[in-house]
Amino acid sequence: MGPVAKYIMGTALVGAGFSSLLANTQRGMVLLGAGIEKEFGLESKFIRFGCLACLVFAMAICYSFNGSPTQLILIANIATSIATPVGSLFVLLLLIWRKDVNEGYKAPTGLRICMTISYIFVLLMTVSAFQKTIILGIMNLFA
Repeated sequence: MGPVAKYIMGTALVGAGFSSLLANTQRGMVLLGAGIEKEFGLESKFIRFGCLACLVFAMAICYSFNGSPTQLILIANIATSIATPVGSLFVLLLLIWRKDVNEGYKAPTGLRICMTISYIFVLLMTVSAFQKTIILGIMNLFA
């Protein structure tokens, strides 16, 4: 693509970062709102202003960061890979095994078992990835 490749790559990085930031921000605010018994609809003021505050905070971090934007993407991916198993624990496992959630309906035993097995698999993959990359990288910093 010649001399325009850096502009195309820059636009792609901004688009990827913006879409990931919006999705993760909304997900986090909805879970926070539900956890502290606030309104958690995407159109509620709590969610909209919370997302705005998160985006402004993230923007301040991005503009004050002097390194490569790929380092910020790496940090965001690490944070997401930590947040996903933690969020899954509370949303999927603890919620799906509650008796009052399925009150009046037949308990989805097969779904519960499959979700638990999937969660354990994701947790093992996350721990394995962290052992190979993060922990070894931190150990190399101090060696």
